[in-house]
Amino acid sequence: MGMFHCRPNDLANDFIVTSPSNIEDVGEYRCFSEKIGWYFCKKCGVRTFGMGGEWVSEEIDVAKWSGKGDGNGNLQKVYKTIPSSSGAKGYDGKQLHYVSVNGTTIDDEIDLIDAHDKGWVFYVENKYKKDGEYPQMRFKEPFKGGCY
Repeated sequence: MGMFHCRPNDLANDFIVTSPSNIEDVGEYRCFSEKIGWYFCKKCGVRTFGMGGEWVSEEIDVAKWSGKGDGNGNLQKVYKTIPSSSGAKGYDGKQLHYVSVNGTTIDDEIDLIDAHDKGWVFYVENKYKKDGEYPQMRFKEPFKGGCY
């Protein structure tokens, strides 16, 4: 399975984990500075998302959260992320808060082609940048070696 990093615009509000109902049931590994947890399915091994910060559980109306009308009033336990309170800092010097979702594992209800065509996806070039340079970004097409 491929890997297509998708970063939510609002890390605290645009990303939730609905299943499994306990975040400890998802596999996790950490490497290098161990600031970012990389989460994967324990059955098939596919990496689904990465997170730097802390998990909080809330009960929300998932249908309403996802924009499906007014929702049905059914509350479901979900996990959301918040910035780290441990003192860990991100690349910008602020409290660490990082979320990256593997776009190839997103529910079938979300069409990545549609998201691309609407300009919701931008591409970041990190592979060929030199040390100290900020990565280039663009909307229309991925950089060399990237994927749609």
